[in-house]
Amino acid sequence: MKTDYEVLLALLRSRKTTYDFTDKKVSNSELNKILESVRWAPSTRNTRPWSFVVVKDKKVIDQLMHTCYYGDFKTFPDIIIAIVTEPMKVEVQDLARRGFRDFVGSHKYINIGVVIPNIILSAQSLGIGSCIISPVVREANKVLNVPARKETIILVGLGYGSKPHSDKKRYKKPVQELIHKDKY
Repeated sequence: MKTDYEVLLALLRSRKTTYDFTDKKVSNSELNKILESVRWAPSTRNTRPWSFVVVKDKKVIDQLMHTCYYGDFKTFPDIIIAIVTEPMKVEVQDLARRGFRDFVGSHKYINIGVVIPNIILSAQSLGIGSCIISPVVREANKVLNVPARKETIILVGLGYGSKPHSDKKRYKKPVQELIHKDKY
């Protein structure tokens, strides 16, 4: 029997970006499972400085995909989850000490970065492909009618891949090349 770590590592190793999606729809049940996973993502002091716009409308998906900086997509995903930053409430006890107010600007990106793996790994566990896409924020905000002071930072596309992911071996640096001990 595999340990939780072995199952997780296999999931991490099998996940690849999907660039070509089929017409097969992600079911509401599958989508709800993926959305449940975002509830369990950690955040600074449990502030959850995010909200999500679930986009299924093909016209809106097309508009969003054309706001992106890059992407060699052959077809677009069935669903896009737009991750929107919400202003962090620095009034939360203990957040304002030690200059946290100065830290809020960059910390929102850290919080958003933590929620993304919950989405893509949940999708992967269900056999659903995913892609992470960076939009031009002001353009994506306009498409989605996102209010001022909030930003559509990242888009996560979900759908079934048109073909199995490439079996091409992916190169990952050995862990020894990435790790420094005690000091850089």
